[in-house]
Amino acid sequence: MASALLGKQSCEVYQNVTESIEYAEVAMSKARTSVEKAQASKENRHKVVSKASEIVNALLEPASQVANLLDGIGALFPPCKVASNTLAALVRLEVDRRDNDVRIALLFLDFATALANLGTLNPGFHGVTTLTRPLESLLQRFTSLMKEFGQFCEAYYEAKALKSKLKHLLYSKTNKDSLQDFTNRLVALKNDLIALLSQQAVLMLSTHTDTLSRIESRLAKDHEFYAAVSDTSEDSAATFVSSHGGVEKVRMSDELLEQLATTVGESLTPSIIRAIKEGAEEAFKQSQASFMLKFQFALEQRIDESQEMILNELKSGPYELIHDPDVKEIWKNTVSTRAAKESSVKRRQFIDGMNYYFNIQFKKYKAEHHRAEREDSWTKGIISKVHFHPAIGDAIDDDASGYISIEEINDFMRKKPEKWTVPQWVAYWAYGWDADNQLYKERIIKTYTQLQKLRDGQGPHADIVASYLSETEERVTVFAKSLYNMRELDPSAEMKMDRLREELRTRNENELKMRLKSVNHKLDYSVLAAVTGTERIEETFCPLASLLVSRHLWLMSKPDVSPEVVEEATWSVQVLLEAMRRRIEELKMIWRRQRMDVDTQIRYYANGLLEDYYRKYRKEEFDTDLENFGEESEWGSEDEWTSEDGAEGGAEDVHIADNTNTSSAVESNQPTTSRSIPTGGYNAAPREMAPPVRISSNHPYDQAQGRAVRGHGGYRDATHYDDEDEEVEGEADQGEEEDEEVQEHEREPETFEEEEYHGDEPVEDEEEQGYTAHNDEDYYEGGELVEEGEDEDDGGYGYRAPPPPPPPRRWGR
Repeated sequence: MASALLGKQSCEVYQNVTESIEYAEVAMSKARTSVEKAQASKENRHKVVSKASEIVNALLEPASQVANLLDGIGALFPPCKVASNTLAALVRLEVDRRDNDVRIALLFLDFATALANLGTLNPGFHGVTTLTRPLESLLQRFTSLMKEFGQFCEAYYEAKALKSKLKHLLYSKTNKDSLQDFTNRLVALKNDLIALLSQQAVLMLSTHTDTLSRIESRLAKDHEFYAAVSDTSEDSAATFVSSHGGVEKVRMSDELLEQLATTVGESLTPSIIRAIKEGAEEAFKQSQASFMLKFQFALEQRIDESQEMILNELKSGPYELIHDPDVKEIWKNTVSTRAAKESSVKRRQFIDGMNYYFNIQFKKYKAEHHRAEREDSWTKGIISKVHFHPAIGDAIDDDASGYISIEEINDFMRKKPEKWTVPQWVAYWAYGWDADNQLYKERIIKTYTQLQKLRDGQGPHADIVASYLSETEERVTVFAKSLYNMRELDPSAEMKMDRLREELRTRNENELKMRLKSVNHKLDYSVLAAVTGTERIEETFCPLASLLVSRHLWLMSKPDVSPEVVEEATWSVQVLLEAMRRRIEELKMIWRRQRMDVDTQIRYYANGLLEDYYRKYRKEEFDTDLENFGEESEWGSEDEWTSEDGAEGGAEDVHIADNTNTSSAVESNQPTTSRSIPTGGYNAAPREMAPPVRISSNHPYDQAQGRAVRGHGGYRDATHYDDEDEEVEGEADQGEEEDEEVQEHEREPETFEEEEYHGDEPVEDEEEQGYTAHNDEDYYEGGELVEEGEDEDDGGYGYRAPPPPPPPRRWGR
């Protein structure tokens, strides 16, 4: 049964392989004319490689399809699974690069056409030992060559990723020779594979063999053309290096490097000189470490499901692919009968189902253990609170679509510490992650304050410290200060939550430090996801920014700091900031396509982490199209959260009291437990849904002095849900208590000066008796700067083991 199913699937996948190779051949043939025109044009001669590289995606697709083919064959012959995972991981790394090179992509096509020959085998081949034993050895050689090629690609692109491409151009002839060497070795392996398969002709499918041979014969001519392309800068660099004694002589001479830079029109900075002159062994170690980190991350992202699980999915439903038994039960039984058969579910529906499931589990345990509480039952007070549900949804819903997929829930659960229960893990993301970010915010602010002192001290390095601050401080602190303040938990839950936070924070920081060390504390776009361990940069932005700036403080406090070190430090922070900017662009596109209000989503997502940056740099970085059609953003109004006319904004059932008084009570015919946001954004929403008051130096609306606001604290999201029985534009899991009244003073005129909130107003809520005051003197001290000579254990991150946080200040009634 399984073998027959695999045979049918193998034929379908093999057809996909041949079609993708045919498409690659057509793409190469069509693009050749424009590349030849660029070669003949003096104006575009320098763009030949970039022009030819426009077909890279078409060349990589066959390798991706062959990886799928080998994955299927691997169910019967495991060595194919190893080759499949290796090839798929390398393809992922190549796709994620910013500036692909057609000559690299050609090697991926070569690997694909060579390994595609395995698709010509009859599914019964795995029982023939005279074939499988030598085939296993050949596949090991293929896998080894792929890994070696992957490491070469890492060094190749690392040189191209520098601000100046001088290092890449210096080695242009060497790189060309290396690519030719890989091609020759791959051809030899391919010939050995074909010879082995030919000895078992009875096991081969002749139609598959003929199809592949016909396609490959058409590829040969265009393949040779693209392998030989180069642009003027590469040709000029190769000629210069050859006429001046070779790579080593030019590399070690500052004068020759300056001449080469002038010849090819590239800049020569201290950091570029340092990168060029570093020893070959040191460069190889750094490149190898960087490659292995990214390669391992790519392997982990490739989910390896057993054939039995796939068959169970076809028979029962996609929930069979969920790894955690509790989550599987939630999906299968609690969410709904219909959703159990689907591969995604509305995130509010899933979180409500999860809350119900664990409520039953806690009660069941109590009944079976003589009214004793389960050890993690304290999490019920967090998971069951509706206003924490958006935070849980943000943590699981990777693409912020409002739906949770099986892949997303598996990714979420895969990160759970081994000894933690599911309720503990969910409770951490409901509250603990936001609270940890508050701690990192204070560390970042404190570190930049110390850097300012270095700059203002007029020491020998004041100028380069000033340069670092001018390039990084404003944007990093805009993100950090954008976070909403958090309300406290009850004392018993807070103590247990603090233990979880400390455990996970220590683990995550150690992992980040280890990965940063493996890449020599230098970030680039291709390595960032591997360093953070996630594609969602907002998840690790605060701890990573804190570690980076702390280390940079340590570096710039040393007496022998050099300009190139500071240049590299600045670049690493800029890479992190650019990743955040791209993430905002991605989220903005997702929300727009779902017809959601982008302003509202940005305001609440990740506890407001993205809000200030988006608002401050909106016009220069995000509003580059005509999406707003000239309409003024509601953020530009005097009062961010009020509407002068209660009739405007689409909230038909909302009655807003007269605003002439200093404070006004707001009544609504809509139940206060509802999570829907009326059409028109928050200017039209009932006052119970007003966002939390924040203390920040970034906003004119952060005027909180003398204001008592009820029901606020830590709302993160206004995700829109569409129930089948409701017609709702958008929803935010706000969860205000019933019969709440919101008292709000009239706003002060706009000012960018921060007004300190002294925390002297009581919280009039019987369930949550207060919140932590925002007081600069009570900031938790994250640690102390490590003195010279104390960096061996810490790596220069600038923090000794922090003392336990002081007890929180609580304000009673």
